[in-house]
Amino acid sequence: RSMATLVLPEDVIFQILIWLPVQSLLRFKSVCTSCYSLIQSSHFKQCHATTTTTNVVDKNSKFGNTFICQHETLVPTPPFCLLSDEGFKELEDLGKQPCLKDARQSGIIDMVDCVHGIICMYNRITRDIVLWNPATRQCRLLPKSSNGNPKIRHYHHDFVGLGFDVETKDYKMIQVSSLGPQNENWFGRLNIPRKVEIYCLSTDSWRLLDSDFRTHCCSQTLGQSLNGIYYHLGVDYTAEPDKYVILSFDLSKEKFPKSDKLACITTPYEVSGFHKVWMLNDYDTGKELWTELYRVDVTSPKIQTGYSILAILWNGKFGLFIGRTWLLYNFITDEFEDLGFGEGFCSPTAAIYKESLVSVDAAAKAISS
Repeated sequence: RSMATLVLPEDVIFQILIWLPVQSLLRFKSVCTSCYSLIQSSHFKQCHATTTTTNVVDKNSKFGNTFICQHETLVPTPPFCLLSDEGFKELEDLGKQPCLKDARQSGIIDMVDCVHGIICMYNRITRDIVLWNPATRQCRLLPKSSNGNPKIRHYHHDFVGLGFDVETKDYKMIQVSSLGPQNENWFGRLNIPRKVEIYCLSTDSWRLLDSDFRTHCCSQTLGQSLNGIYYHLGVDYTAEPDKYVILSFDLSKEKFPKSDKLACITTPYEVSGFHKVWMLNDYDTGKELWTELYRVDVTSPKIQTGYSILAILWNGKFGLFIGRTWLLYNFITDEFEDLGFGEGFCSPTAAIYKESLVSVDAAAKAISS
């Protein structure tokens, strides 16, 4: 008697595959032609990159409850690693990066953003910008912008950020460049005109948006892209007195919306000992309503003073703190846990990471509708 072949509908196969980690998907591409076509499709890559997976328990998957960390090391440890799995007890080495030719370069290359599994790195000396997908091992060096080679004996400072345009389904790079003579004093450097340029992955090209942008962008903090808006910290030196502001850049309209009341940020010299986490509601309606979610007392006897927040997971449950050691803070239970691998780690940065199949190749648009 012949055995009937069970054929699952394509939409069922789609829903099964979309929950799998990248390594499994790369293997499934070799199973059959239909699997290859499905996994290679831009629609599948988009859904896989943006799917919310808070209920996934597969500890071999990196589904948004993972920190990607970069640090300078005093001991022979990897400069890029993942802090994942249950309990956040292990640092997973991401391997050798194609853009880092030797270990000495790790101290001048900054991780400036992470969007849909794509890591954006910036070389402070050469001003090179690199997009890297650790899951697929793709690495792409972007072309230089018009400000890529400043004049000799001129000061330069770049703010670089990566975001996703939800309307065109394209990845865009923002670069705010400050250029001026090296003999300019510190305050003069803060007030020099800044050029804002944008790079589109789909066209592999830069465009000038503004040649007289006056707000200073703080490069020591990572920005965040959400729903087509890129947010980052800045300082308005035209105000009296100077004030910290949260800048928002609309990746579709390619403009900085005018939102003077978006946020008020204070950094008093007398540290209060509290970190506060706020959530912005109804931004699109113009109401700009903020709600305080958590308040962390860093003067608690549970920890020593001098700790700062590196990153907070999307579920709002865990925060990664750094001081003399690395701490994991549970916002729900108000408990700190020393992760036990803080020795020898210097100048760390961290971001939320979710692995993806998104390509950094500009020849084929990474995600298209």
